[in-house]
Amino acid sequence: MGFMHRDSMPEIMNEMIWYAILGKRKISFDYNGHRRIIEPHVYGMKKGKDQIQVRQVGGQTSDGETLPVWRRMNLEGVTNMKILDETFPGRIEVKGLHSRFDKIYVIVAW
Repeated sequence: MGFMHRDSMPEIMNEMIWYAILGKRKISFDYNGHRRIIEPHVYGMKKGKDQIQVRQVGGQTSDGETLPVWRRMNLEGVTNMKILDETFPGRIEVKGLHSRFDKIYVIVAW
């Protein structure tokens, strides 16, 4: 499996995200001081920053939102990433406006 290496982030995190998206595996990590459990859907770049579009399904939120909730996260703020044994069904049709990525590295399959 070929992984696109990004110099702006550790190679292991890059590989973990590819593995999780291709295998439809949930991920847990810390982001902005909160532990999150997410379904990773899109990994790409926006304005020179590596980001992931996720559906947060567990853990804590910084604003008390009801889960699940869609988020886009800058990977520079992610720490303590772990791939979980739990899987998710795949891509979900999203309604509403979402900003596009400048470049998409990998997207979850239907």
